[in-house]
Amino acid sequence: MITIAEEQDGEITILDIDGRVDGSAAKPFEERLVSLLQSGRNRVMVDCKRLVFISSAGCRALLVAMRLAQKNDSRLALCNITAEVMRVLELGGLTDYFAIYRSREEGIARLA
Repeated sequence: MITIAEEQDGEITILDIDGRVDGSAAKPFEERLVSLLQSGRNRVMVDCKRLVFISSAGCRALLVAMRLAQKNDSRLALCNITAEVMRVLELGGLTDYFAIYRSREEGIARLA
């Protein structure tokens, strides 16, 4: 189960993910990201500080959102990635697809 909190910092929408993005949570996670990007939010950052696990389905959700962001000339970034989540992204060869920042503050500064 995941909890998704949404914040706005200027033009940047931040999704704070708490929990696990596994097979059951991946679809709502994807729908939330896609909905934001389709509604005109063109700078979205996913804060992974409290994300304890991401499955292949969760990685797919991120990729779907990234493709939509690229298509819409928007930006999608990740920040505060835990070692476990980074390992999954690295194993899937996905780290080259995303802007990844060490902290929320760095991500906000770079996306602004």
